Amino acid sequence: MKSIFAIACAAAALCAAALAFGAVMVKLETKDLAGQAEEVVVGKVAAAKAQWDDKKTKIITLTTVQIAETVKGDLKGEVVVRTLGGEVDGLAQLVPGMPQFTKDEEVVLFLKSENKTWHVVGLGQGKYHVLREKDKEPVVVNSLTGLTLGKQDDKGGVTIDKAAPAPINRPLKAFLDEVRALAAKK
Repeated sequence: MKSIFAIACAAAALCAAALAFGAVMVKLETKDLAGQAEEVVVGKVAAAKAQWDDKKTKIITLTTVQIAETVKGDLKGEVVVRTLGGEVDGLAQLVPGMPQFTKDEEVVLFLKSENKTWHVVGLGQGKYHVLREKDKEPVVVNSLTGLTLGKQDDKGGVTIDKAAPAPINRPLKAFLDEVRALAAKK
C-alpha cells in the first residue's frame, strides 16, 4: 500500500512540475512568425467547437475565424484553426502554451497548414488579440501564458531564458505594416 502511495505522489509531483514549466519553445520574433506563416489574417472569432480527435485519444478545438483582412497569403471568407485541448463532456484537456480563443475576439493570426488543417505558428506566439479602447489607437497584445521561451543553441537544443516572456503590446497599424514588409521580402 505504501508503494502505491509513493508512486501516486511521484506521479503527482511530475505532473505539477510539467504544468509549472509549461511548453518550451524557441522564441519567435515577428520576422520569424511572418517567415514561417503561409497566411497572416486579421479576423473575428465566430465559433469554437471542442471534440475528440479521430482516434478519441485527445481533445481538439476547431475555431472558426471570419477574415476581415489578409495580410499575407490569399485566404478569404473564413478559416478554421485547429488547436489541441478543450472541454468535451465535462472532461478538460489543457495544453500549456496553446492559444486560447474567445467568441467575438478580434485577432491577428500567423497560420500554417499541415495536412489541409490550419494551425497557429509557434503556439501562443502566433496569436495576437486586437485591443480597441475608446479614443485610443488599436493595439495588438499576445499572451505567452504557459510558454517558456529560449534561444536555439549550436547543437539544436534550446537555451531557456530565465526571465518570464514579456507580452507584445504594439499599435495595430505599425504591427501590420511590419508584417506586410516582411512578407514582401519573401
